[in-house]
Amino acid sequence: MHKNVKKDLLKFIEKELNSKTQKQIKQVQDQFEKSYTDIKKYIENKFNYESDILKSEIQKLKDIDVTQIINELRQQITIVIEKCNRISENVKNVNKKVLQIKRLRIDVKNAILQKLEEDTEQIKKKFIK
Repeated sequence: MHKNVKKDLLKFIEKELNSKTQKQIKQVQDQFEKSYTDIKKYIENKFNYESDILKSEIQKLKDIDVTQIINELRQQITIVIEKCNRISENVKNVNKKVLQIKRLRIDVKNAILQKLEEDTEQIKKKFIK
């Protein structure tokens, strides 16, 4: 009988250990499932959030009227070209004025030299007489 009690006791201990082990395994599995589910939800939420941001940015880009921007740039370029043409015209006019002034200076210089020559000739005539 003593042997049977020992066997029964061993079986009972084994059952208890198996039961506790199974409970611990079940707890670990449950915890794993919960953690996995939480992480999965977090990743899905993060992905959806980032996806929504990207969709919003893409929509903003789609809403930009490129044709309007191009037309505005063309208008601005046309204005700049017109201003450049006016500046070029003004530079040409200034260059013409500078040439006129140079010619006038030469004419005045020549006139002064001519007058000096004439005055010198008259003075020579007065002293030679």
